[in-house]
Order: sequence, then structure tokens, then C-alpha cells
Amino acid sequence: MTVRELVSCCYDKIIIYTNLDDTLTSYKDLYKGDRDNIPSDLIDLPVRCYGAKRKGVLDISVIKPL
Repeated sequence: MTVRELVSCCYDKIIIYTNLDDTLTSYKDLYKGDRDNIPSDLIDLPVRCYGAKRKGVLDISVIKPL
């Protein structure tokens, strides 16, 4: 699944992030905002996982190409 496919039915605030190491303990936010302004270099990245820890916010972890 890509970010584009996931956010097509989402109207919440979106946070896209990626892991910085293989232990999944460090991460970097790549984007925060609404679905209409997601940068083109992020919109077609594959989704590793997603969740909604807080009301009104969708967290998306992406697999960033090397």
C-alpha cells in the first residue's frame, strides 16, 4: 500500500515518518499537515505501518528508498 492509497479516505492531520535505524527506535518526521499538501516525493512511498494514537491524527511510517 502507498501513502496515496492510504490517505485517499482520511481527513485527519497526517504525520509521515521513517525509521533511522533497523532497531526501530529512532525516527524522523518527514511531513506534518493535511492530505492535500503531501509532497510529491512522499506520496507514492510504500507504507510500513500506520496507526492513530491520538484523536484526529494519522501516523504513517514509510519505507524510504536508500
